[in-house]
Amino acid sequence: MKPELMLFWTAVSLYGISTFSYIFGIIAKQEKLFAIGLFSALAGFVPHVAVIAMRWSATGISPFTSISERRLGGDQNRSESVHRYGSQ
Repeated sequence: MKPELMLFWTAVSLYGISTFSYIFGIIAKQEKLFAIGLFSALAGFVPHVAVIAMRWSATGISPFTSISERRLGGDQNRSESVHRYGSQ
């Protein structure tokens, strides 16, 4: 698996743990679960920023627009648009 995908799914997993910790913290009214939720959210932020930095360095442009996805994919998106619209 590519390092970018590993970091992405690590961030998503940590954000998921944070979400469930907060939900169960509200239900169970336990402060310890809120602390776990905060810690996992902050821990998820680190790989999230790393993925953004990797995409930015790979494409040379900020990844906050859809063009970065096209550049990382190479000609795959271009061939799909040619197939879809019949022109280049």
